[in-house]
Amino acid sequence: MKVAKTSAVAALLLGIIAATLISGAAAGTNLGSCPDTTIFVANDANVPAYPACGRGDVTPIALTTDMVDPRGIARDASGRIYISNSDSNTVTVYAATANGNVPPIAVIGGSNTQLANPIGIALDTSGKIYVLNSAEHPKGNITVYAPLGIGTGILNEAPIATIAGPKTMIDDPAGIALDAHGEIYIANQLGGHAVRGQRSDRGMITVYAAGSNGNVAPVAKISGAGTGLASPIGIALDANGNIYVANNETANTKNYLPSVTVYAAGSTGNAPPIAIIAGANTGLSYPQGLAVDSSGNLYAEGYVSGVGYSVNVYPAGSDGNVSPTARIAGANTGLSGFTDLVLDSGGNLYVSNGYGGPTGHGSITVYATGSSGDTAPIATITSNFTGLDYASGLALDSAGNIHVTNEFGSAGQIGSVAIYPPAGSYAIGPPAATIAGDQTGLYHPYGIALDSSGNISVLNGDNAITEYPAGSAGNVTPNATITIDSSENTRAT
Repeated sequence: MKVAKTSAVAALLLGIIAATLISGAAAGTNLGSCPDTTIFVANDANVPAYPACGRGDVTPIALTTDMVDPRGIARDASGRIYISNSDSNTVTVYAATANGNVPPIAVIGGSNTQLANPIGIALDTSGKIYVLNSAEHPKGNITVYAPLGIGTGILNEAPIATIAGPKTMIDDPAGIALDAHGEIYIANQLGGHAVRGQRSDRGMITVYAAGSNGNVAPVAKISGAGTGLASPIGIALDANGNIYVANNETANTKNYLPSVTVYAAGSTGNAPPIAIIAGANTGLSYPQGLAVDSSGNLYAEGYVSGVGYSVNVYPAGSDGNVSPTARIAGANTGLSGFTDLVLDSGGNLYVSNGYGGPTGHGSITVYATGSSGDTAPIATITSNFTGLDYASGLALDSAGNIHVTNEFGSAGQIGSVAIYPPAGSYAIGPPAATIAGDQTGLYHPYGIALDSSGNISVLNGDNAITEYPAGSAGNVTPNATITIDSSENTRAT
């Protein structure tokens, strides 16, 4: 039955917009006088909340403890694992022995942290935490935090140092590394010399003194036509201080294949690389993360046609169009959207995956020393408790319960409605109830609205509205289904 039900469609506009207000939820605005009202937004993998009177670049007053699009990974001396989550502006920290779907032991996040699309992370020997942000000042910055110590829970702490400003020359940063003396190395995709006629033959490595703070100039920079830099996206150092840079392309060519350029310790200026790993045999693929073990073996991201992501291992001293001597790849590996990697002192390999985990928002896979082939990880860390999976619509009932539509999730990945306790929870923990299953009629839902009695109307990707009684949960059958002619273009209404 095709029904033009204007009132239902109009009510669902709130869900399509995916933002709603509730009074008495939280305080804190940037204006002098404002009602105690909060705006909630369904934002893919989290539900950020904002003060209703906020204006401009307002920091959310709520954050998720889930792992969301992990982009950087590091470990401290005790083995704890630090993940920078670019989508949620957090750093989540996991126990050294973490395995499975586990909560973080600590989360660095909140309005005081100044985190803004954190894409890289590193720790110095004292445990200070260095985070590379790509969305501030206005071309990126580095925020530094005190060692974690015994801190647990949500740590909304200000950085103890911030490297930012025009003197820093930071320009679209993509990778961070520290040497044994605490000097900070940044791979910048832009800046520096640009080669005419070569679309990506530019970029710069900037180096900052240990303890840097403020708008400081680098103590060294690698830049110029002779460097072979071509949109650098990752960086690592070996035990001797040699610098390994992952490039999105290969300089002075038109094949656009990625490369790794290697520079002698202490290099600066228009320094030529001492090695260039590039060519079809290398199997490199957008190698954001690099690591070098104690023997000088290089670990980098690759891709195998018909198989998927891989970790490629190149022997010490590699140069030219070399094939990896070992490769972790295959269905059993759990690799999914490789973003960064790190090695522990025993040679175990930790990989952050942007698309792994139960909701596809990220995972950490760990491989034993010497792993190769289609080998299963010895541990897999996921951290997804909110039940959010491409959240697309949101509504609140009169009691303040948060109802969120998820376009994916549940059996068959057909979507769900997750329901959270009143607004103080901010949807950062497990849902109190979930509508999901093959009887629900849900199909990639993207809009939701509630009437005054709490009855639920959901707009689905197949242009059907499914309706459920207030308090519904589980694999429930809708009490009504309304099919809308696609020509009505309800998404755009």
